[in-house]
Amino acid sequence: MYPISHAKPEKTVKFIYKYVFIHINTDKKMAILINKKDLIGINKEIGENGELQNGSSLEYALSIIKHKKSWLYELSYLLRSLLVDHAFKDGNKRTALMLVVAYLKDKNIDHDKDDLSRIIWNISKKNITDINKIGRLIKSAIILG
Repeated sequence: MYPISHAKPEKTVKFIYKYVFIHINTDKKMAILINKKDLIGINKEIGENGELQNGSSLEYALSIIKHKKSWLYELSYLLRSLLVDHAFKDGNKRTALMLVVAYLKDKNIDHDKDDLSRIIWNISKKNITDINKIGRLIKSAIILG
């Protein structure tokens, strides 16, 4: 059993609409805009206090995602900030899980919840810093249909 597997699905839906799904139309494409306030809100939503421990890592990840290479690239930088650099004092794995679920839900992508929990846990425990590897791991939880 992994420590983040206790996240409640009904909480997931609530925070997704409250914090993450802010869309803009740029070049006729819809995009997720997420900022530090949103991530702090997610951290609070999962029961923590939103206190940053490594704000500079989070700021760096947020600056990288402004260049919009791909959603998986953006998500990988945010996950590294949360899971390896420990952006928050507490709740980084749960915050990361909620963030991944939000991205996948926004893209209408089915995923294996158990695989995703295991991947989040492994990135954290093995200190995986390679952005491409993090992206491949997240991609491996996607259910092709």
